[in-house]
Amino acid sequence: MKKLIYIICLVASVGVSAQEAMDYLNQAKEHASNGQLNESLEAIRNGLAVYPKDHDLLAYKTRIHLWRKEYAMADVELDVLFGHYPNDYEGFELQTTRDLWNEDWVQLEESTATALASYPDDAGFQEKRLLSLMKQEKYALAEDYYTQLPQKNAKINELGRQVKLYYHDQVGVAASYSQFDQVLSPWTEGKVQYQHVAKNSWNVSATYANMFDEAGVRFNGEYYPKLGKNLYGFVEAGVSQASIFPEYQAGTALTYVLKAFEVSAGARALKFQAQDNLIHIYTAAAGYYFSRYYANYKAYFSMIESTGELTHTFLLRRFLTNRFHYIQLNATNGSMPLQISNFSEVSRLDASSVLLTYSHLFGHQFIVNGSIGGQMEEYRNGAIRNRMTVGVGVFKLF
Repeated sequence: MKKLIYIICLVASVGVSAQEAMDYLNQAKEHASNGQLNESLEAIRNGLAVYPKDHDLLAYKTRIHLWRKEYAMADVELDVLFGHYPNDYEGFELQTTRDLWNEDWVQLEESTATALASYPDDAGFQEKRLLSLMKQEKYALAEDYYTQLPQKNAKINELGRQVKLYYHDQVGVAASYSQFDQVLSPWTEGKVQYQHVAKNSWNVSATYANMFDEAGVRFNGEYYPKLGKNLYGFVEAGVSQASIFPEYQAGTALTYVLKAFEVSAGARALKFQAQDNLIHIYTAAAGYYFSRYYANYKAYFSMIESTGELTHTFLLRRFLTNRFHYIQLNATNGSMPLQISNFSEVSRLDASSVLLTYSHLFGHQFIVNGSIGGQMEEYRNGAIRNRMTVGVGVFKLF
C-alpha cells in the first residue's frame, strides 16, 4: 500500500511540474506573439531556473535567439538541448533553420546530413539539403540527390526542376531589328550562341550584323571562373574583320557576392581598324536581390579623344515562376556607347534609352524572350537621331 501511495504521489508531482513548466512556456509564447521577445526570453529563463532540463523550454529559448538573429547564442542553446536530448527532432529542425536563415550553405549541408541520418524520410530536411547543394552550385550532386529520393513533395519537385535548369547547357539564336527616324538604313543583327553551365561556365557566340550599309561577322568567347567562396571572375575575347565591329576586344571583371548583394569592377579594351589607339572602358556595378526582384546599377567610363565619357545603366528584373521566366526593364543615360558597333558612334554626345524584355520557359526545355525599346541619340554636330529596336531569342536547354 505504501509503495502504491508513493507511485501516485510521484506521478502527481511530475504532472504538477510539467504543468508549471508549461505555464512558463505559455507566458513566453504570449509575449512573443505580441512582439515582446525580451520579455519572452525572460519568461523562459525563469522557467529554466526551476526546470533546467525541460525540453520545450530549452527548444523555445533557442527559437527566440533565432528570431533575434543571435546565431551564436542559438548554437550555445542547441549544445545544451542536444546534451540532454541527443538526436532530438526539434533540435535538428532548429539547427537546420539556423543554417538556413544565416545562409551558411556549407554548414546546412552538414547539419541536414546529420538530421537525415536519424530521420531519413523527413521532407523538410530533404528540401533543405537539396537547397544547400544548389546554393553551393553543386548541381551534379543536387541532381543525383533529387533523383534518388523515393518520394517528393511539391516543394522538392520545384527545387528539382530548378536544379535541371541551372545544370543544363543552352544553345540558341537571337535577332534584333532597329529602325531610325532619319534617312538611315535599318540595322539587323543575328547571333548564334552556345553556353556551358557549370561551376566554371563559358559561352561562345557568332554575331552577324548589317549596319551603316555594311555587313560583318564577329566571334566572341566568355569565361566565368569561380575564384573563391564568394568571388567570381569574367574574361572575354572577340575578333572581327569587319569595320562595323572592333577588330579585336578583350575584357575582364571581378564580382564579389555577399548573400543578396553583389559588387563588381572590370575593364575592357577595343581596337578598331581605322584607329591606332585602343579604347579603354572601365566598369563598376552593384546589384541586390530582394523578394522576387533583382536590381542592378552599372557605370561605364572611358577617355575618348581626351574627353571623359560616362554612362549610367539601371536594370530591374521581376522573377515570376523561375529564373528564366521574368519581366525586365533596362534604362540608360550617358555618353559612353554600350554597344560600340562603329567608331563613329563614340562621337555621340548623349543618349537615353529604355528596353522592356519578357522571357518565358516552355516545357522546361525552351526559353523564348522578346524585347522592345527606344533610344534617343544626340551628336556633337547637333543632330538628333531616334532609334526603335525589337528583338527575339530562342534557346534550348539540354
